[in-house]
Amino acid sequence: MRAELLLLVLLVPASLPGVLTGYCARSYGRSFWLWFALGALAPGVALFGLMALLARKELHPGAQLVAEAQRILAATEAEQQALVHLAQTLLRQAETAAATRCQPVERTASVPAHMRR
Repeated sequence: MRAELLLLVLLVPASLPGVLTGYCARSYGRSFWLWFALGALAPGVALFGLMALLARKELHPGAQLVAEAQRILAATEAEQQALVHLAQTLLRQAETAAATRCQPVERTASVPAHMRR
């Protein structure tokens, strides 16, 4: 019991650098498990290397422009899809309205059979 508790007390703090580097890497689109392993084996080196990679990405003006263009494109595509859906809905409603106006209404259909002459 004491050995298991001691092992748990030692493993939890030892895995924190791996979890930290893995989480940071995953939030930027990199592999969690690779950076978890690197952070568990060499925490200082892995954290420094990850921060260097992320800083290079964030400080590169071309990468920032590409990311902004991708956000604008995604928003424009979503807006275009919404407009296409709205246009299709309005077209269906107009076709339904036109079809119901052109069909003659049979008024005897709602009168019960025993009341018809």
